[in-house]
Amino acid sequence: MESRKRVAASPTIGSKGKQRKTAPTRPPITATKASLARAKAVNAQLTGTKPGAARRKKPEEEPKTLARSFKTTAAGLKERPAWDLRGKVTDMTNLYKMNMQRLEELHGFKRELEITKSEKESQEKETLQKAAALRTQLQEMERTHTIDIEELNANQRIEYQRLEDDNLNFSRRLTTIETEVTDAKRRLEVEVKQLDQIKQDNQALTASIGTTTAAFEKLDHENRHLESDMKVDSSEKEIEGKESKLAQIDVSVQALESKLADSNADRERLLNKIKDLEVKKKL
Repeated sequence: MESRKRVAASPTIGSKGKQRKTAPTRPPITATKASLARAKAVNAQLTGTKPGAARRKKPEEEPKTLARSFKTTAAGLKERPAWDLRGKVTDMTNLYKMNMQRLEELHGFKRELEITKSEKESQEKETLQKAAALRTQLQEMERTHTIDIEELNANQRIEYQRLEDDNLNFSRRLTTIETEVTDAKRRLEVEVKQLDQIKQDNQALTASIGTTTAAFEKLDHENRHLESDMKVDSSEKEIEGKESKLAQIDVSVQALESKLADSNADRERLLNKIKDLEVKKKL
């Protein structure tokens, strides 16, 4: 009984002895529902699709199944009699296989977590790079916007100053033009008054020329009459008197002719001045 207990306390040695004797072949690992569900979840994660509610439930069911199997095997080990070493070895072998399967599944789950972690880290790195690029782009846009605003403000100040200068120049020119217009109106009024005075003088000169012409014609008529009388009268006294009178008439005629020439010259001068004033008035 003590030897049997020692053998039961060290199942590994007994199992090795049995394996060396019988050399049983390792049974193939069959795919369980949990492994299939995990494979679907990995494929769905790699393809980017959502596995659904089944993916969330399977990890919860998997530990229960393995734990239940472990409890069943452990209960079987306890229930077997002390002399059933082969059964205990078989139970221990099955438990070892289950543990190895569980360990392999845990390794697979670890690899999946590492892949997911790597993908998340890659996504995080890419997101950080995009954020840095966007931050740089935003800073560049802000700098460009600030420069554009400064240039716009500078252009507005320049344009405002130019408008102020133009307004000042236009105001000065307007004042100068108004002064020139006032002076031109004043000169025009003076010229119009002079024109009216010249017209009156011209009318007076025309009347004077008419009177002088009438007197000249009258004297000319008397001169011709005296010449006719001188031919008829043979008296020397009469001839001398008529010659003396004729000389006086000639002097008067010369004076009238000189006055008429002066009047005509004044009339021409006034007419030319009237024409100049009328041209200025039209302008």
